[in-house]
Amino acid sequence: MLSLLRRHQRLIQFGAVGVSGVAVNMAGVWLALLALAGTATAPGLQDAIASAAGIVISILTNFLLNDLWTWGDRSKSSPWLSRLLRYYAVSAAAGGVQFSVAVALSALVGLDIYLAQLAGIVLGTGINYVANNRWTFRSDEK
Repeated sequence: MLSLLRRHQRLIQFGAVGVSGVAVNMAGVWLALLALAGTATAPGLQDAIASAAGIVISILTNFLLNDLWTWGDRSKSSPWLSRLLRYYAVSAAAGGVQFSVAVALSALVGLDIYLAQLAGIVLGTGINYVANNRWTFRSDEK
């Protein structure tokens, strides 16, 4: 069991960072909806704006944790700013999937925005891990 955990340690750490990102994401959605409450913004548009806010905020906190902890053991092949920009590019692709799923499930199916957001997060996670492991945080060791 212990060897299995060691073999998948990075994936487990990525998952833990992701869980913290879900909390940050949901808090971002909640704060954005609070900020938009009472405005003339249409409810569907409020959900879309809140979803985007949750995504943008959680991407930054996830990058910081992943760079320091999940892939902190690697000697990275690119400077910090370059990794940050790559992380945002990868996250934009995964976030696009997440956003589309969340808005579609909320607007078209009537699913609660929080449940719709979670469904989008689940789909974007696989994209994030593989691309960040192979591109953003790749090691300069051969």
